[in-house]
Amino acid sequence: RGVDDEIHRLEYIDTSIQLSELNIVEARKAVTKFGEIVQKMALLTKRLLTETETSEKLKIHEKISRYEEITDNLEIEISRYCSRISTTELSKESSERVRAMLSISNDLERIGDIYNRMSITVIRKSEAKIWFAQEQRDKLTELMGLVEKALRVMLSNLKKSEDEKIDMNGALDAERAINLARNAIRKEYIARIEKGKYNLRSGTIYSELFSSLEKVGDHIINVSEALAGEETM
Repeated sequence: RGVDDEIHRLEYIDTSIQLSELNIVEARKAVTKFGEIVQKMALLTKRLLTETETSEKLKIHEKISRYEEITDNLEIEISRYCSRISTTELSKESSERVRAMLSISNDLERIGDIYNRMSITVIRKSEAKIWFAQEQRDKLTELMGLVEKALRVMLSNLKKSEDEKIDMNGALDAERAINLARNAIRKEYIARIEKGKYNLRSGTIYSELFSSLEKVGDHIINVSEALAGEETM
């Protein structure tokens, strides 16, 4: 399509060459590319939530759906590549690094799935003419902003060289901020539901979306934890 991040295969992976421990570096580059794609999905999902034009919403949704297909393919390809690396004679430390790449790839694929489901939910909400109050939109936008910050920390960690320290403090701070915001939103949501201040249908979708964002945060912290585990090997 002329867009480098929409290529289904990974340019860092050459399956024709003899594999060795050096290929773990290529796997890391591929996983970093994967992280950049889910970051794009996060930004598109935020746009989708605030977009008012139906035609533009559908275009954004279609792009998110394409990216989700790409993330599925990347997860499979990275898994196969790491499995091939595992068949070579690796040190214990290298074996752990390969397992970390497999774990990270799985978490990134799960993030892609979540954003795709959120996109489908937003489109169905629009088709059913179910509207959020401004306060609901503001709270979701705020939470999405915190998730985007966590993604930036995650990507920064993915891009670090082997001799650079993983920023776990920044990753944990970002995760705590997401959890605190989600808890506050949930508490307020339940109170308003009990008082009959939320339309039940919009409230259910609202709950699904903010819960989904918290799950994205869980997968994001898993990535940095897997990378930090590499440092202690």
